Amino acid sequence: MNPAGDPPREIVILGLAGGVASGKSTVARRFQELGAVLIEADRLAHEALEDETVKPAIIDRFGGDVLDESGHVSRPALARAAFDDESVKRFLESLIHPVVRARIEERIGEVEDEIRRGARQAKALIVLDVPLLFETPWAERCDHIVFIEAGEAQRAKRASEERGWSETEVARREKFQKPVNEKRERSDYRIDNTQTLDRTYLQVDALFRELTGSTSTGSLPPGR
Repeated sequence: MNPAGDPPREIVILGLAGGVASGKSTVARRFQELGAVLIEADRLAHEALEDETVKPAIIDRFGGDVLDESGHVSRPALARAAFDDESVKRFLESLIHPVVRARIEERIGEVEDEIRRGARQAKALIVLDVPLLFETPWAERCDHIVFIEAGEAQRAKRASEERGWSETEVARREKFQKPVNEKRERSDYRIDNTQTLDRTYLQVDALFRELTGSTSTGSLPPGR
């Protein structure tokens, strides 16, 4: 409990949802520019591959073929091993997810400590960029969820241009996720990412102000 007279201290956790290549990372980075704490589960999962409890188990299961030239676990090699193999997918999740969960909770705890010490504003926004938000318990951990709107053709184009994925690869990945319509219906807010980057940023800025009470507006990209 805060001492009498202290301003209320609060953390708001916002989850990002949307279809494959809808622009969640773009929205996440904008929130970060405005002052939000960004927690990227995908980056944490990548780091978890080198965890002392995870890496040996992976090598024991798959052998040295999953290591790159530097001796690190190769994500592409793991992806090939797990391609359409549910047993491999479950095995990797059983190793990686507990580590990622612990690191996310650790970061949330750090933000709480920063607020207590006065090193961060009293109302902080934490943005969770979790690839399969509604397929994990993290959806329940969020105070709010924002859905990033982008059309199917637009998402397929982005996936091809930015990630080199074919339509078949996009479809394969989406079959492991909740339907886009369900994600939209279960979200509290929507950001339309079908038009210009400026327009997307303006919506992110407005939502940031609503959730934090901040007057921060950031800056739009030059020449747009």
